[in-house]
Amino acid sequence: MNEHQSNFRRFAAKAFEQSLEQLHHLLGSEEAEAEETEVSAEPESETPSPEFEEDVWEDAVADIEQYLQQNEDLEDNA
Repeated sequence: MNEHQSNFRRFAAKAFEQSLEQLHHLLGSEEAEAEETEVSAEPESETPSPEFEEDVWEDAVADIEQYLQQNEDLEDNA
């Protein structure tokens, strides 16, 4: 494996780990909110708001587009 491939794999692994951390953080926040809802006297709506879900999807799409663009840039420079 040449140095370019090694650098690309390292970059891809780092980007993937960051995405997993963001997902873990989001899921952890949702779990904490769910627990608070169960404890409260007046439970709020159990389904997440569509606005929140849309924001999460937009962030995910932006991350993927950024990753693909960086991948193309790396290939063009090779």
